[in-house]
Amino acid sequence: MKWIFRFFVVLGVIFFVLILGVVYFVVADPYNLRPLVTSLYNATTGEVSDDMASSSITHMETQTANDNSSEDVGSLSENQVQALEAVGIDRDSVPSQFSPEQTACFVEILGQARVDAIVAGDTPTPAEFFQAKGCL
Repeated sequence: MKWIFRFFVVLGVIFFVLILGVVYFVVADPYNLRPLVTSLYNATTGEVSDDMASSSITHMETQTANDNSSEDVGSLSENQVQALEAVGIDRDSVPSQFSPEQTACFVEILGQARVDAIVAGDTPTPAEFFQAKGCL
């Protein structure tokens, strides 16, 4: 009879530790997964966040106003296209030219060396896609 009590106490402790672990990962977000979960939630519910709507409107206004002052980044490599598809971004939705404001935003978020590497053909990580999503 005593072993049954110990068994349930051990299960309770394990359950409590698991709950603490989940709470830690939700609150601390050590792997920066919150943008991924938020974007997946918005994609499944069909909602468009205010940040996404305003950034796309700003992007459209900037593109029409600054067509002559855009920076050409060239075509995407096959690995970059596969990385876009892996995170659920349509290749046709990514412009072939970025405005100076967008380039500055990318540099601010990712750093100049990383932006230069990506322009040269290096494949961005999924975390970099979600960090720089606001620049598009």
